[in-house]
Amino acid sequence: MPIIPRTVIPSTPHTPKTPVTPYNDLPPSGLVINALPRVSSKSPKQHLHRFNTFTEDFAASVLSLLVAVYSTLTVEEFTRLAPHIWNKFLNDREHKPFASASFIFILCGEKSPETVKDLIMKDLYR
Repeated sequence: MPIIPRTVIPSTPHTPKTPVTPYNDLPPSGLVINALPRVSSKSPKQHLHRFNTFTEDFAASVLSLLVAVYSTLTVEEFTRLAPHIWNKFLNDREHKPFASASFIFILCGEKSPETVKDLIMKDLYR
């Protein structure tokens, strides 16, 4: 007589003892009820001083932004970026944007190797 395998009934997890709130009933995370308007203790001139620090090193800010969004850049954009990064940001390691520029240039080499090779070869044979 053949052996018939037993059917295994999967066990269900225990139901939680606390009630589950439906997603639609959750309040928005940014909603604050009865909040007082926020008053800054800084004068407008102090705010402008901080704004000046952003514009002092504009290149570092742009390169940091490019690092943050590198996965959205196309091959054509990497090809157009490579000469600018090579000529302006990779000559001096003391500049603040050197690390970001190096990262972007390496990505340029991955996405557009012929452009990067041509840039390097042109500088080597100059």
